[in-house]
Amino acid sequence: MRIVQMRVYKFVELSKKSQDRVIARFRDSNDESILESNMRERLDELLKENNIESIDDDRLEVYYSLSYAQGDGAMFTGRFKWGCYYVTVTHIGNYSHCNAKNIEMVSDAGYDEHDEVVFNDIYVSIAKQLEGFGYDEIEYQNSEDVIKETIDANGYEFYDDGSIYVG
Repeated sequence: MRIVQMRVYKFVELSKKSQDRVIARFRDSNDESILESNMRERLDELLKENNIESIDDDRLEVYYSLSYAQGDGAMFTGRFKWGCYYVTVTHIGNYSHCNAKNIEMVSDAGYDEHDEVVFNDIYVSIAKQLEGFGYDEIEYQNSEDVIKETIDANGYEFYDDGSIYVG
């Protein structure tokens, strides 16, 4: 048996090069569950602002692809009450943007094609705002300051090459 001793450092004690490696690793491993939770919360706010009520929160889903690539975006599906209409939005296709949906509207008071256009415009506006929020949230979570706060709050320590010490 042999005993090996290695030095362990706090983040601020690391060289600039090792700090950069740590920050890059944290960015690469960022947990998207926080993004999903925050986007769902923001969707709830946007629906309320637009007088749209989710009928079945268990079926309300947020879809997104936010990697700065063609076809990226955000959308949501579920069952809603909007004015005199019951609205069902379903996901179609392979993309996750505001056009990858099907909208069905039903009302006891009759159906007005103009209302479907109005609802679609509201839907697209909400989806675009949700997309912008998602990109902003990714930038925030990946910012150097937030990563450093996370490291400090969790008391992480590192070897001199920037790899995390698990003690």
